[in-house]
Amino acid sequence: MSHAHRSPFTSPLSTALGVLGIALFAAIATPSVRAQKLIADYPLLSDLKDATSNNGPVTLKGNPTPPAAPANGVCHNGKYWYATNGQDIRTPNLSSLNSTDFMFEIEFRLTALPTSTLGFPVIMAGNGWRWIGIYVSGSGAVGLKYNNSNHVWSKTILKAGQWYSAVVMYDSGACKLYIDGLVAYSATLPTLNTGSNLNFTTNDFSNGRAFYGCIRRFRIYNDAHMTGGLFTVAGSYCNNMQISGAMPWPQVTKPYTISVTGANPSTPAVLLLGFRLAQPIDLTMLGAKGCTWFVAPTLPISTAADSKGNASLILPMPNLLGAAAWFQWLSFSPTVNPLHWTMSDYATLVIGK
Repeated sequence: MSHAHRSPFTSPLSTALGVLGIALFAAIATPSVRAQKLIADYPLLSDLKDATSNNGPVTLKGNPTPPAAPANGVCHNGKYWYATNGQDIRTPNLSSLNSTDFMFEIEFRLTALPTSTLGFPVIMAGNGWRWIGIYVSGSGAVGLKYNNSNHVWSKTILKAGQWYSAVVMYDSGACKLYIDGLVAYSATLPTLNTGSNLNFTTNDFSNGRAFYGCIRRFRIYNDAHMTGGLFTVAGSYCNNMQISGAMPWPQVTKPYTISVTGANPSTPAVLLLGFRLAQPIDLTMLGAKGCTWFVAPTLPISTAADSKGNASLILPMPNLLGAAAWFQWLSFSPTVNPLHWTMSDYATLVIGK
């Protein structure tokens, strides 16, 4: 797959999911990695705090003006921290991070592609050591930089102005980069030289380049499980309607629970199962402020929400290791907006062992 914005399904593979008779469409994908312990979670939707309370907040630095406070993401102006008007978005040092076996997730949107063919970082681990990070080239190719000066590039091409979900996994040299739920790059890398510099920043302090765009939903995990399933939440939501998945992560032949908070308790909540849209559709112009349609439904499944707007569905998992599906919740709300419904963020589910 050379373009991340294309449909991730090259040939739909339909499978019955137990008594629900749900059609699950399989992607051509390898078994994915899922880390087992969340050590830091920075949503960056409305504040700079770590949702786990394990670490201090992200810091915003400017020379002289720092990035604006988060508003569905925090944005960097593309200027290197030590340059005039330079900026930096940085986590504290994450002392509990195991640099030999870890994973991180991040959503990002490019304001523009790099003007240099050498590109710029999206996020870089270690301001002093640059031991691993996501990079974007001048052509839009996404890749990784590791151990200060080494680059590897995928064939996946990104566009400016579109939100992407990225996952980086590393376990004793085995490394994968996912973009929107699909493997963009897989290789064996050498031992990462961290110098115990375990923070993350939007600058590359080895070459004076800086991210130009916005980031949100940055999560860091320890203990990558190379054959585990993947449940990654991304995207925006309206009226505080949020999707979530249950632990353990999705596994073949074991039922999996997908939940929502913030649904309308007076009407059924609907879980949409289907294709991840190539370009998410912002429905604000139609009167549904903040609502974004991410999933083109193949089959909606409804369930009653409780009095607090919480709902869950238990889905049987087929024996399709590596199969991927996209989910989003829909809630009918006659008075909330002119379209009479709200939508959650979306999730990518990949079945593991």
